[in-house]
Amino acid sequence: MRTVPMYAACLADAGVRAVFGDDPRVYPFGKAAAGVASPYATWQIITGAPESYLAERPDIDSATIQIDVYADIDDQLLAGVVALRDMLESQPGVNIARWGDEDTKPETGARHRSFDVDWWVRR
Repeated sequence: MRTVPMYAACLADAGVRAVFGDDPRVYPFGKAAAGVASPYATWQIITGAPESYLAERPDIDSATIQIDVYADIDDQLLAGVVALRDMLESQPGVNIARWGDEDTKPETGARHRSFDVDWWVRR
């Protein structure tokens, strides 16, 4: 499966760069450095599958991506979620699949919200 072009999409979007920086703080899961500036986001593929055709090989794969946004305060959290939502909904083959709850991470005090997107990626 070809991976989703998350970083390239974030880098190309002015709204995402305004919230997450010119080198957007949007990382593959487990790759955000300790002490990274807030707000930031992580993403991971949680499931996926190739399209199924009877007469030929698939030319597209689906991926469900979980996105987690972290911020010090609620306004930053909302700005991050909105920027990523707007950017993702503008991508071909992407739609929001789930909105998660907001919470506070007990270890860090960071505000957090997750959401999932379904992303169809051409091979």
